[in-house]
Amino acid sequence: MEVVDIEQWLREDDAKSRPFRAQRAREMMAACPIDEAGVMVSGGEDTMTAFVEARLAYVNGLYLCTVLSALAVLERHFTARLYGAGLESAKRMSFDNVLRRALQDGGVTADKRLILAIFGFCEMPMHISGSRATVRSVLSGRVCRWATCSNRTP
Repeated sequence: MEVVDIEQWLREDDAKSRPFRAQRAREMMAACPIDEAGVMVSGGEDTMTAFVEARLAYVNGLYLCTVLSALAVLERHFTARLYGAGLESAKRMSFDNVLRRALQDGGVTADKRLILAIFGFCEMPMHISGSRATVRSVLSGRVCRWATCSNRTP
C-alpha cells in the first residue's frame, strides 16, 4: 500500500483548483460585494459565521454547503429579529413560518441589504457539469423540491 504525502497532495490540489476558486471569488465579489459598512446580521456570531462560510463554500465549489449555509443565515437572522421584536414563539417556528411572518411584518423589506447579499451570490452559476443551475434556483425549489423556501424570493 502506497503512503500518500498529504502535504504534497494538498499543494498539487491547491495548484489545480486555484484558477477555478479565483474565478468563483471574482464572481462572488461582483455579485455580493460587501463595502466598508459591512453587513449586519441578527442571530449572533453563529449567523455571521454561517454567512462568511456560505461565501467561502461558494468560492471552494461546495455548492450544497453554500445553499445550506445561506438558508441557515436567513433562518437564524429572521428568527432572531422576530424574537427580538417580542414574538416568543419565533424560537419554535418552522423556517417557512418565520419567512411568512417576516414578510407579513415587513422584516424582509427592512433587511433588504442582507437579503441582497445572500441572494446576490445565489444568482451565480453552480458550475455543475451540463447544468444551468444557480444557487437561487436550488433555494427556490426549481431544481430541488426539498428547498424550504420553495418559489419564494424576496
